[in-house]
Amino acid sequence: MAFHLNNLHMEIPEGAKKPGKKTVAKEELFQHIFGLIRRVNKDADFNIYENTQPESGRARWRVPYRHWKFVPAEFREKGV
Repeated sequence: MAFHLNNLHMEIPEGAKKPGKKTVAKEELFQHIFGLIRRVNKDADFNIYENTQPESGRARWRVPYRHWKFVPAEFREKGV
């Protein structure tokens, strides 16, 4: 997740025209895991850029995968 959240999947090595083999492999792994998360949660709109919030207290224990996006204080928007 961090690899994708930090846009490392978009890096192209200096002097190259396309991403390296490791970058491509990590992106494929991310897509596979992302697909599994979407399938397990039955949520086609799952967004890795947002925290998942349970609908109720009981849902907290019934949702197979919950996601938190940790953002350092210096990168948070003011008032958040």
